[in-house]
Amino acid sequence: MRWPFAAFLALSLACRGGAEDHSKPKPAEKPVAPPPAPPAAVEPPVAKTTAPTSNDDLLKDADRIADKVAALRGLSVKEPIKRGVMNKDQITERLLQRVKDEYAPDEIAKEEVALKRLGLIPMDAKYLEMVIELLKQQIAGFYDPWEKELYIMEGAGALGGEEVMAHEIDHALQDQHFGLKKWLAEVKKNEDATLARQALVEGDGTALMLEYALAQKGGGAPPWGEPEFLQEQASTIRMGLVLMADVPLFLRESLVFPYVNGLKFVGTARASKSWGQVDGFYKKPPLSTEHIIHPDKYDAYEKPIEIRAADMKGSARGYDNVLGEMGLWLLLRQHGIPEDQAKEGVSGWGGDRIAVFTPPGKKSDAPSATAVIYTVWDQPADADEFFAAAIGALAGLSGAGTVSTKNDTHVEFKGQSGVASIEKKKDAVLLVVGPAVDAAMRAQIWKSWKVKR
Repeated sequence: MRWPFAAFLALSLACRGGAEDHSKPKPAEKPVAPPPAPPAAVEPPVAKTTAPTSNDDLLKDADRIADKVAALRGLSVKEPIKRGVMNKDQITERLLQRVKDEYAPDEIAKEEVALKRLGLIPMDAKYLEMVIELLKQQIAGFYDPWEKELYIMEGAGALGGEEVMAHEIDHALQDQHFGLKKWLAEVKKNEDATLARQALVEGDGTALMLEYALAQKGGGAPPWGEPEFLQEQASTIRMGLVLMADVPLFLRESLVFPYVNGLKFVGTARASKSWGQVDGFYKKPPLSTEHIIHPDKYDAYEKPIEIRAADMKGSARGYDNVLGEMGLWLLLRQHGIPEDQAKEGVSGWGGDRIAVFTPPGKKSDAPSATAVIYTVWDQPADADEFFAAAIGALAGLSGAGTVSTKNDTHVEFKGQSGVASIEKKKDAVLLVVGPAVDAAMRAQIWKSWKVKR
């Protein structure tokens, strides 16, 4: 899903804690003697506080923060940045309005059917309500590119408020220089490409926030060239996931991906590139989540293979999009494939297409839907790895199913919710999940879907 404001949020889970000053070596620890008792009648010293402690202070101090962000990020303030405070009810109202702005009336319903058919959310879930509630619980601030205004959540001052403000000001400056709304709309029909661009925007904002936090502490630049530092910061963000334990894996990981993987992508670039060179990424944006996960593939600028779905006789086509490396990884993880095996299974991604078909009069009925995922891989060996990994997901996809067909190129499970079938041909793998899947259906898909190499 193209999360409302997903490229403009400061999540509370991404703002907890703070970056330590890694620019200086840590002194060896020494035994600490008990402090002497203070002289009589001497008041203990009071630490001076320069950082804002309330939302009102933050809003008043926004211009000062903006000047610091502009200097760090190398993006000038072209026009005054409007700002405000919202409570959760106001956030909900604004998110729902943006859903109406970004989605066609039946678009969310089509996506909901796809996610339910693939077992990524429960069959009885109310998809939009889940998304809005999750965002409400996690947002610490956001920038609205429609209104050209940034907002912080009531109480954000207690959650590293100045860093939240710096994060959102960075988004405002990105928008002033790169036109984020239009830039994201360029790939509106490709959710994998959209997620990749969101990761660049959020990785930029999160990296800037870390640099800002260190500068406030008098430290130097973050050690972007140290993988341990990036992993430490990513782990800090992921700590917030424990607060979302009851949220489906797909929603949790889709929300966190732009922050964790985006930070790794931008942080890796910052190890050898200036912010001015990072600006060039907006002119030559990442094309897929593969580019974000594997920065070397962005450097090579590998272009995803395009696949076009074809209609299925007697059915209506609903959701029609791209899962990408991230989406396929989530599908495997949802259905019990270990993290490392899933990572290896999707690492040679070349391109994919998912289309969901429903019988006449049942466009919102997920149990009667058929989901088709056509994937192409860099090499036949990569297709073999995905095929082997995905076999382990078939039992879950079919509803606690058992093997009904198995050979070197085709495996099929039948279960409570239907059939899950996977078939391999050279560097392509076809996964079909539905009430009934037969050889004629698979043959028609292989023949009619078009691969543009």
